[in-house]
Amino acid sequence: MKNQILLFTLLVSIIMGGFGRSEADQVFDNEDSFLNAAGPVRTEDFESTEPFGTNSDGGVLNTLFFGFEVFSIVDSLKVPDYNYAGLHNTTVGGRNYLASDFDDGGITPNIRFVLDNPTDRIGFYVTDLDSLNMQFFIGVQSYEIPATGDGGEAYFGIILDNPVDEFRLLIVDGADTAYGIDDFSLGVVPEPGSALVLGVACFGLLARRRWK
Repeated sequence: MKNQILLFTLLVSIIMGGFGRSEADQVFDNEDSFLNAAGPVRTEDFESTEPFGTNSDGGVLNTLFFGFEVFSIVDSLKVPDYNYAGLHNTTVGGRNYLASDFDDGGITPNIRFVLDNPTDRIGFYVTDLDSLNMQFFIGVQSYEIPATGDGGEAYFGIILDNPVDEFRLLIVDGADTAYGIDDFSLGVVPEPGSALVLGVACFGLLARRRWK
């Protein structure tokens, strides 16, 4: 019986993350490398979103997607279905993407992502960062996404030591009034309740075998 209890504790620890990552945050600049390391993710490619906004107007302060919401400091958020001014889609065969584009100019439309469920794995493409670097902020910790040049693109992926439920994208050294986000991936984290049920089920099977 003692061995069964120890095994049950081990199973629950593994499922609940007791043997989770102990290493520092891992940063990736390649989508394939990130996806291979991240395991199960859900990727929002914005293709199921009804396009809104144009290259000259129609931005909003916040917009909701499956699993997360995005907020801007100005009316800049759009989902175009065409490329313009260097902003573009990165999904193979796709058209839509998330744009943060402030039509009045002079202000960088920094944005904040709020997630429905905490995750420790986040990855996405950024397009048209021009000449300024972007900062990926979690609390006071930041990671740099390098400038892409006009019309270029960069991938940023991160596997965190601890799950988070929000982060910000900021350009702090100047003004870049428009950039795009696409193929936005979030790690799928098992709910604690589901993990516990699985652990209890495993313990039940072991106990049943013991008493047969």
